[in-house]
Amino acid sequence: MTLEAGIPARSESGKLTCRKKALSFLKVPDAIVLFKHLNLPAYLLPFLGTAKLLGCLTLLLPKYPRLKEWVYAGLTFDLTGATFCALASGDSPLTVAPMPIGFALIAGSYIYFLKRRTQPGEVAGKAINPGLAA
Repeated sequence: MTLEAGIPARSESGKLTCRKKALSFLKVPDAIVLFKHLNLPAYLLPFLGTAKLLGCLTLLLPKYPRLKEWVYAGLTFDLTGATFCALASGDSPLTVAPMPIGFALIAGSYIYFLKRRTQPGEVAGKAINPGLAA
C-alpha cells in the first residue's frame, strides 16, 4: 500500500512505522500538487513542515527568548517566500491577497512577545534597581 506521494504507508510487516507515518503526515498530496504548481521540489515539504512544527512548539515554551526571535524571523521569511513563489509562478495577485493577514498575525504576536518580555520596570527582561542607578 502506498500513498499518492509514493511513500510506503506500511512496512513489510503491515504496521505503520513512526518515520513513515511522520513523512506521510508532512507530505500531504494536496501540498505536493501545490509545490509542483509552484515549481518547488517535493523533498522540501518534510523539512518545512518539521521546521514550522518545531517553531510553533518553541513559541509555546515559556523560555528561550532568543530562539523565539529566530522563529518569528523564520515564519516571516517563509511567508515572504510563499508570496514570491505564488506571484513568480504566474498566479493572480488575488491569490496572495490573504497574505497580509498572515503577516499581521506574525507581527501582532511578535509585538505581544516583546511587550511581555519587557514589562514596566524592566529593560530587556532585567529588573531595574532604582537604588543603584546613578
